[in-house]
Amino acid sequence: MNAILPPKQPANTNIWYCLATLYGEQPTNGQIDNELAEKNMTAWNKFVEYRKLKRE
Repeated sequence: MNAILPPKQPANTNIWYCLATLYGEQPTNGQIDNELAEKNMTAWNKFVEYRKLKRE
């Protein structure tokens, strides 16, 4: 099955990607910035918790 896929869009145009990288993207040199990862994860978790509370 050969499905015709739409052209790929830049990640920065995806709202979920932007939220997941609110404090920035990881460097491309192979090193992981743990402080940056923690900030992004905390922001993501707060957003998810907020949405969860709004639905209750």
